[in-house]
Amino acid sequence: MGGVWSTPDGPLEIIQDGRMLTFVLPDRRVSGRIIGPDTLIGGFGPGCCKGRLKDGGSIIVWDNGISWYREDGGRGH
Repeated sequence: MGGVWSTPDGPLEIIQDGRMLTFVLPDRRVSGRIIGPDTLIGGFGPGCCKGRLKDGGSIIVWDNGISWYREDGGRGH
């Protein structure tokens, strides 16, 4: 899951260490984790956000309706 993702706010990096995730935003780093085979959580705000991996892990669909797309199409990591 680690790598660069295209988001509505521009490219963002996810750093993965086992099941732990760090979302590198322009102004801060946000912790997250993988909680299932295709589910993750990012601590972007209170009660937010749960995401699901789609299309072989190349898309994250967040529960707020926003999608992130892996810039390398899932081939790199």
